[in-house]
This record gives sequence, structure tokens and C-alpha cells, in this order.
Amino acid sequence: MAFIVGAIIALIGTILLIFVWDQVALFARFAIAGFLIIGSLAVRAAIKKYFKNKTEEEHPSHGQMKQVYSGVLSHTEVIKQEYVRYHFNGFTVDAWIAAPNTGHPKPHFSYVPITEQFATMTNVHVTLSVTQLEPGINVVIGIHYDQQYYTESQQPMDVEDKKKLLKSGRNSAGCFIYGAAFCFILFNVVSKFNFNTFLVTLVLFVIPALFCIRHLYRTAGKNVQADGYKFIIKTIITEKLNQRIPSSDNDRHYHYLRLGSGWLTEVTGAKSYKSKCNPGDEIVLEYEVRKSGGKGTLLEIRNA
Repeated sequence: MAFIVGAIIALIGTILLIFVWDQVALFARFAIAGFLIIGSLAVRAAIKKYFKNKTEEEHPSHGQMKQVYSGVLSHTEVIKQEYVRYHFNGFTVDAWIAAPNTGHPKPHFSYVPITEQFATMTNVHVTLSVTQLEPGINVVIGIHYDQQYYTESQQPMDVEDKKKLLKSGRNSAGCFIYGAAFCFILFNVVSKFNFNTFLVTLVLFVIPALFCIRHLYRTAGKNVQADGYKFIIKTIITEKLNQRIPSSDNDRHYHYLRLGSGWLTEVTGAKSYKSKCNPGDEIVLEYEVRKSGGKGTLLEIRNA
């Protein structure tokens, strides 16, 4: 993803450099240079990361062993808002939770996600698997609670489900609209609405955004008009994790639930997500069924 986005940004910067460099003010030239620099750095970082990952997969720096711990889990605690200490009867295990959006801890990323809340089922028999990512850094790669369960079925979507699907498409389209409008207005204002700048930014920002919006609406519309299906998942929550990624302007918050399948599932964008969903609660999740057969948009979370 970093490679694709970086290549697109660098391409936009190159086109702007060729066609509108002479027509825009100094501020806009800094913006064009920023496109080129950011895009090039993203591509370079993605390529380095790819080869580093490939080398690590073929020759793991810390072996390919995992440690498996088993026992009755009495309680857990978050240490320094970073990693989790699992308290078993007679021993403890310290490990990081590698969530889908926050990834692994340092030194692989420039930030450490702040764990604001972590809770698990307690007084149950648990099998915990961890591996060493770096010296002193263990990461959870598997966990099984003996009391967990997970069932999955399919059924046709109703009218309310289809409305939720359309709303999701509108929200995605809005991101493209605001982004394209901002770039289009910015470059035209600083160039005092030069005709060449207008044409180039129209081709680079407005037209691609309109195609993306059209695609999003058509896809959502087809799913609504067709006899769409949804996954009905009935399970028990074994873990609850809330994390925050610090940012200079606006911190990002992510919410996860570990289901009876063992997978940590993100529920950040679910409007029906309730803080009362806690470990041990039985819940129902509803997902759109994609054409590929996989899970699509999360439609609803509710208590069973």
C-alpha cells in the first residue's frame, strides 16, 4: 500500500512539475516539491521494507520457535500502557498485542501504540502462544480460551442492512470529494486560476475522484439491489482492547474484540458498538458477504 500510494503521489508531483511549475506561486512550488519528496520516500521505504521482510522470513533473526504457556488465567494488567502481563496461577507472561492497525512495537515503527484498556475472561483455562520479535519483546501469536465458542451462518439482508451499506458507500465517497476539492482549490488559488493549472488539476484530482465516487456508489447500489447476503456470527468475547496512536493534531483511537475464533477483530467504525461489550458477553456480529465470499462491511454488533 505504501508503494502504491507513494507512486501515485510522486506521479502527481511529476505532472505538476512539468505542466504548472512556471504558472504557480512559490508556496505551490513547495507543495509540488513536497509531493515529489513524500512520494519518493514512501516508495523507497516500501521497497526496503519488502526486502527486509523477505530476508526476515527466510532467515529469522531470532529463530522460528514459539513459547506455549497453559494454565488458569487469574487476571491481566497493562504495563506502562504498552504491553500486557498475563497472570496465571503460579507464573506470569509479558507480551505485546499485535493489533491490525497498530502493528508491532518499537523498533519496527516510529511510535508505540498506547493501550488504554485491555480486559480478558478470567478464571478460565487458557493456552497462550508467544514468539520473540526482538530481544525482550514477546508478541502474542495465538490464544485459546477453553470456554470460547464461535458459530457462523448466512441469511439474506433486509432493508435496514441495505441502508447501512449505502451509508458506508456515501462515507467513503465523501473522503474522495473533500480530498480532491482541497487539492483542486489549493493549486488554482495559488496560481490565480491559471488556465493550464486548471486543466492539469482537473485531470489529476477532480476526474479521478468522480470515477472513484461513481464506482463506490455503483458497487453499493448493486449490492443493495441484488439479493445480498450477510454473515451472522454468534460468539463470546474473550478479550477487549482499546488503543490510541498519538498524533500531533488528532489522536487515532482503535477498538478491538477477540472473538471465539481466536481472531482479534476491529470494531472501531461500528456505530452500534457499545462499551458494555465486555469479555464473557455473548454477542452477534453481522457482516456483508462480498462477491468473493469473504466478509465485507460490518453492519451491526449487538448483544445476543
